[in-house]
Amino acid sequence: LNKQRICGRVVLVPGAPKAFTMEAPYADAAVQPGFTHAFVQSFFVILATEIGDKTFFIAAIMAMRHSRLTVWTGAVGALVVMTVLSTLLGHMAPLLLPKAYTHYAAVLLFL
Repeated sequence: LNKQRICGRVVLVPGAPKAFTMEAPYADAAVQPGFTHAFVQSFFVILATEIGDKTFFIAAIMAMRHSRLTVWTGAVGALVVMTVLSTLLGHMAPLLLPKAYTHYAAVLLFL
């Protein structure tokens, strides 16, 4: 039996070659990225995906008819609410479900 690490857990797999090991990213606490790395990465990913989407155009169209300050306040408020909800979900899902399930769910969502 070979010891395999799958999603951060050691699993005994009969006859499994070493090439099929799956190390959890940043499993070692010494190599975890810091706040700045996570902040910059999330900022640019969200910036790249949000520019040009439906809410971007809806806010632009609404700003043509209504007060820009009102539209901006509503858009930022909605963004804050969605960010809090997604952060809570991202924090709670791995605590409630096994890590293997959340890993494969994330893979499927990104396909």
